[in-house]
Amino acid sequence: MELHPPAPELPDDRSLRPVAVARPSPGVIRRVLKKMPKGTAAGPSGLSAQHLLDLWDVSGSFKEAVADAVWALSSGRVAAAARPYLFGARLVPLVKKSGGIRPIACGEILRRVAGKVLASDRAIKDLGANVLLRSGQVGVSVKAGADAGVHAIRRVAALYRDRDVTDRGILQIDFANAFNMLRREAIIRSVNRHAPQLLGYALAAYEKHSALVVGDRGISSECGVQQGDPLGPLLFSLALHDVVVPPSPEEQPPVPAALASSQAPADSALATPARDSGQPEPPDAIGGQPTPSVPAQAPGSGDPAASPPPAGSSATRGAPEGALGQAELDLLTFFLDDGAAGGELDSLGRWLRDFEDRATAVGLSLNRGKCRLSVGPGATIPEALQGIETCPLDEIQHLGVPCGSPEKMRVFVEEAAKGAERKMRMIASLPDAHVALTLLKFCAGFVSVVHLMRAVGAVFDFAGIDLATQSCLATITGIETDASAWALASLPVRLGGLGLHSCADTAAIAHIAATFDGEACLSSLVTPYVLPHAMLLDEDDTFLASLEDPRLAPFDSVLEKIQNVLQARDNYGGRGQKVWSATAHDERRKALIDAMTEELGRSGQLQGSALALKQVQIRARIQSCSGQHASAWLYGNAEADPRLWLSPAELAVAIRLRLGLPIAPTPSICRLCGTGSADVDGVHARSCFSGGRRTRMHNALRDVIADFARRGLLAPAVERPVFSNTERKRPDISYVRDGTTVVLDVAVTFPLQPSNPQYAKRAAEKPGGAATAYATAVKEGKYRGIIDNEPNPREWLAVPLVVDTFGAWCPGALTELRQIARKSALREDRTASAACQDFFHQLSFQVAQGVARIVISSGGARPDEAVHPVAGGSVTASRVFLPGRTCSLAGQPRSQ
Repeated sequence: MELHPPAPELPDDRSLRPVAVARPSPGVIRRVLKKMPKGTAAGPSGLSAQHLLDLWDVSGSFKEAVADAVWALSSGRVAAAARPYLFGARLVPLVKKSGGIRPIACGEILRRVAGKVLASDRAIKDLGANVLLRSGQVGVSVKAGADAGVHAIRRVAALYRDRDVTDRGILQIDFANAFNMLRREAIIRSVNRHAPQLLGYALAAYEKHSALVVGDRGISSECGVQQGDPLGPLLFSLALHDVVVPPSPEEQPPVPAALASSQAPADSALATPARDSGQPEPPDAIGGQPTPSVPAQAPGSGDPAASPPPAGSSATRGAPEGALGQAELDLLTFFLDDGAAGGELDSLGRWLRDFEDRATAVGLSLNRGKCRLSVGPGATIPEALQGIETCPLDEIQHLGVPCGSPEKMRVFVEEAAKGAERKMRMIASLPDAHVALTLLKFCAGFVSVVHLMRAVGAVFDFAGIDLATQSCLATITGIETDASAWALASLPVRLGGLGLHSCADTAAIAHIAATFDGEACLSSLVTPYVLPHAMLLDEDDTFLASLEDPRLAPFDSVLEKIQNVLQARDNYGGRGQKVWSATAHDERRKALIDAMTEELGRSGQLQGSALALKQVQIRARIQSCSGQHASAWLYGNAEADPRLWLSPAELAVAIRLRLGLPIAPTPSICRLCGTGSADVDGVHARSCFSGGRRTRMHNALRDVIADFARRGLLAPAVERPVFSNTERKRPDISYVRDGTTVVLDVAVTFPLQPSNPQYAKRAAEKPGGAATAYATAVKEGKYRGIIDNEPNPREWLAVPLVVDTFGAWCPGALTELRQIARKSALREDRTASAACQDFFHQLSFQVAQGVARIVISSGGARPDEAVHPVAGGSVTASRVFLPGRTCSLAGQPRSQ
C-alpha cells in the first residue's frame, strides 16, 4: 500500500479540450495485436489479445466494434464510472533481490491497444528528439539514448580527472518511488503543453482514480503514472521535462495542434479524414456521454509555440533556452528517473536546490540516501550538497555500467563476469539438456554482458566469460570443444555455428558502435565547455583501446568500414554493431574453414584424393549447416510441443555432428547392418539403410508436411495412386492447388557419403547443394515420364522435397514448403512468417532427431559416453550427461 499514496481526484477542468483523434482502422488494431508477444497476460477482466485475434474474423461488426472501443479510449470518451476499471490493472507481486516487492501490472487489453496505437504515430515518436532532448532526457523515443547518457558521463568524468579539477563534480539523482508519486495534474499539464493529441487519453486515464487488483484485494491508484500504461514512460518524461526545463514566464499556452489532419499520410495509424468524407463522429463515451473536443488542425498550424523546435536545432543542442543553459551545467542527462548533472559544485548546489523545489511541487522527492556525488580528490563540498554520499570520479557508475577510469572498469566487469559465471553454472545444472542449451544462448554469456561491452569495450578482456560459456556447453552436452570446434560454435547459427557469440571478439566492435550511436545526441547532453573535448575520440582512452584491439586487426573490411564512419560520421542508422559484427563473422568463418583444411593437410593423416575429399567435406558440412531453416531445431520454441525437444543423448550427437567432433571413442561393427564399420565420425551410420530408422525419419517428415497441407485446406492424399496410367507409383503427398495436381516426393540425402563425392562438392559450393544434386539426378526424372504420359501434362507438377542430413533443403523444396505454410497461415489467422517458423522448426527437428537416432542405433555413439579431443590429439572418454538425465531414444521422459 505504501507504494500507492493517496491523493484527491482532479476536478473537472472545462478549459482543457481534447484534440480530435482519428478513428484507427481495424487493420491497424490487428497489426498492434499481432505484434504483442504470444501469451501476453490479460488484465482484470480476463480479456487477452489472443481472445481478440481468435474472434477477429467472426464478423465484420466485431472488428468495427473493437475499432470503436479503441477510438473511444484513445479519444478519452469513457464514462467516469467505467474509467477506474478500463484504466486499471491486475498486479502480480514479485519479491526483489533486496527483499522488497516489485509489482508487475497487466492492464486491460483494450487500453493497452489504444496506448500502442497512439504511440505508433510519427509525431509521438518525434517527441524525444523535438522535446525531451531539451531536458537531457534519453529514455523515451531517443535512439541509443542509454549509450548517449553513459558515454556523456564517462567523457565528462574523464575530462574532470585529466584536468585534476576540484571544483567540479557529477551528481547522480535518485527519486523515491518516482512513478507512483508524480502528481497527475502535472501529467495533464505537460501533455496539454507538449502533446495535446494525447490529452483526451490522459484525462480519461488520470482524472479519476483507477483500480488495481491483487488476488481478491483491490488497491486504489490515486497518484503517479499508472502501471500497465504503454504511454506511462512518455507521460512521466513529459512531466519531468517541465521540472527540468520550467516554462518561461512569457511563454504563452500553446494552441492545441492535432496529431494528424487531413494532410496526414494515409498509412498513419491516426490519420484524420476530411470532414466531408462522411466518416461518423466518434461514438458516445463508453458507458456515458461524449466530452467536448476541438476540430483537428494541421501540424504546425496556430501559434508557433505549439510546435516544438525541430531535431538538431539550437533548442535541442544545449543552447541557453535548454536546461543546460539555464542552470550553467556542463552535463545533464536523464534516463526516465535516473538522472545525472555535472558542473561546478556551487552551480550544482544551486541547480539541485531549484530542481528539488520544482520536483516537490509535482510530488517527486529525492532519495538523498541513494544520490551520489562524484568528485576529484580535495574537493570542497558546498552546503547545498551536504549529506549526499560522495565517491571518486573514477568509480562513477550509471545505468548499471561503469563510467570511471579503466582500472575501475576492470574491477566492475570482473564482478559482473563472476555473476555471469554463477548464472551459467545454474543453467548447466538443469536436468533438461536442450532447455539448458537454449537458456545458455538467450539468457547467459554474451547476451548478459552486451551492455557492458558497449560501455567499456576492449578495456576488459572478456575471454573469461567465453571460457565460462565453453565450460557450460561442456557440462550441458558432455562435449569438450577444442579451439576449432569452439571457434565454430561461437559463429552465428546462420553461418553454421551454435550462436554462442564470443564476448572477447565482439567487445571492441560493440563499444565503437555504441560510441557512434550515442554521438548523435551527445551535443544535447553537454555544454559547449565540454563538447569539443567530448567529441575528440582520439583523446578517449576507452575508444582508442577498442579501436586498437588486436582481435580487429585480421578483419580489413571491418576496419575499413569503421574508418569510413570516423570520416563521414555515418553510423549506419544506429546499426553499426550489427553491420560490423556480421562482416567480422563472415571473415572469421572463411578464415576458420581455411585453417581447418590446412591443419588437416599438415597433420599428415590423409594423403592425395582422401585428403582432398576430407577437405571438401569440411566445407560441405559447414555450408549445409548454414542452409535456410537448417538449424531451426537448435533452439526450441518455448511454445512448441514438448516433444519437439531433443533428449540429452540426441542433443549430444546432433551437436557433435554439427561441430565435426567424433561421436565414439573407437570404431565398431554397425548394429544396423552387422557388416559395416561404425566409424567415429558417424559417416557409415548416416549412409546405412538397414534397421528401418531412415524410413521412420522419412515418414515423420512426410506426416508433418501432410499435416500442414491439411491445415491449409489442400486436402493432401498420402501415398495414394493419383496417376491415370499407373498405380505402381504412389507419391508421398499429392494435392490440387489452383487447378494443378502437385506431387511431392520426400527424400533425405547424406552430403558426405564416400560413394558419391560429387554430393560433397556440390554441398561445399552452396547450402543445399547436395540436396539439389540428388533432386536433379534422382527425383526429377522419377515422375517426368509418367507426367508426360498424362492426358494434360501441364496440369501436373512434381516437386522433389529433398533435405540433407544437416537440414539444408533444395531450393525447389523451400519454395513449395513456404507455399504450404502460407496456406496454413491464412486458415489459422497468423502471419506467414510465424507459420513458416513453426513449419520449418518441426521439419528441422525431425531431421536432427532422426539422424541422431540412426547414429545411436548403429552403435557409433553410445548414450552413456562420448569422446573429445584434448591437447596432443589423444582421445578420452567422459560422461555425456549430468546425474538425473536420461538417454531414452524416445525422448520421454527427458528428465527424472
